[in-house]
Amino acid sequence: MSTQNAAILGGSKEAEEVAYRPEARVASQADRVDSGYEAWKQAGRVSSATVAIMCGIGIFIFGWLLGVALEKAGHKGGFVIVFVGLIVGNIVLAGTPAALLIPAVYIGCWIYLQVTVAGYHKRFRKEAKDALLQADEGIAADPHNASAIFRKADALRDLSRTSQAIQTYQKALELAPVDSEHRNNLGLCLMQEKDHDRALDAFQEAVARVPENSQERITYRKHVAHALKKLGRKQEARDLAKETKRMAKLIRAA
Repeated sequence: MSTQNAAILGGSKEAEEVAYRPEARVASQADRVDSGYEAWKQAGRVSSATVAIMCGIGIFIFGWLLGVALEKAGHKGGFVIVFVGLIVGNIVLAGTPAALLIPAVYIGCWIYLQVTVAGYHKRFRKEAKDALLQADEGIAADPHNASAIFRKADALRDLSRTSQAIQTYQKALELAPVDSEHRNNLGLCLMQEKDHDRALDAFQEAVARVPENSQERITYRKHVAHALKKLGRKQEARDLAKETKRMAKLIRAA
């Protein structure tokens, strides 16, 4: 502002000093700003809008986890209701102070998710226990029934009784040595027990018992690569993983 303008304010030395204060110039510029951002800022809604945006991003991450858990627990309808409710609520409340309540809704949904997952695991374990009882009945009727012994091994694995599952798989494979799927399952149990050498042998034998261009072979080769990595044979693991990836592309293209 010029000295002439200062004179208009009163012509005094004090008026000239006020005119040249930086904060006075900033204030006059801010008064002239008329933008959506300033309107939101003056209304105190910027922070709540940020929360709404973050909640919108979180909906897809959280909703996916919720959907997987509820689907496995057999509650697809519950997933739709909660997911749609979160989206609608986020849209309606976006940019308002009420949007700050959305995190509380997420906490409630997370608690619901935990309860649902716990229920799913409880049901899963019950099914595994029932399968174990049925397998034992089959073995009692015919001790050399390889199918029943395999079912028992699978049930023991589902119940996290890994060492028993390993012994049962081995017994069943003595009766049905060509079974590749359960030989692979044996390898997975051995990996859990950190017996990587024997796990590698099991995976390699499983690979040798499936057709060359099959999805099972791809899966078992990935397990071989993982076992190699755990044994410190990282270059072999990388080479095998790369070759397996190439094979998978060929199979998909065929």
